[in-house]
Amino acid sequence: MFKKTIIGIVVSLLLTIGVSAQETDNTIEPLQPETEQKLYWMSMPVICGTQENVEDYLKTFKFNMANMSVGKAGAKNDGEIVYYVTYWISEDFTQSIAVVTNMTATESCMMYKSFGLQWTDPPKIGKDL
Repeated sequence: MFKKTIIGIVVSLLLTIGVSAQETDNTIEPLQPETEQKLYWMSMPVICGTQENVEDYLKTFKFNMANMSVGKAGAKNDGEIVYYVTYWISEDFTQSIAVVTNMTATESCMMYKSFGLQWTDPPKIGKDL
């Protein structure tokens, strides 16, 4: 009887600890807590690989680079450059992919691939891209 009681208490404690850990995992870290925008980091599904493999994917599916920019530390204009951002458009101008690449150009992540791209004035390859 005593042994069953001890086992029951241990199991109850383990279940309680598991539930408590799950509750604290959902906390949100603010991006810039001093600002009023209330932005936060979250887990997003992205597809990553070596820069070479990501570029091979983009070429295979006929995407062309539309523009390039840089990400800066602290999301501040005067921050140090910490990553590169490229924006790719499909040859038929209906899809887009945003890619982020680390400073050493060894790893890239496709942040999203969107469909049904609408243009107010469609660009022309060789002229606008």
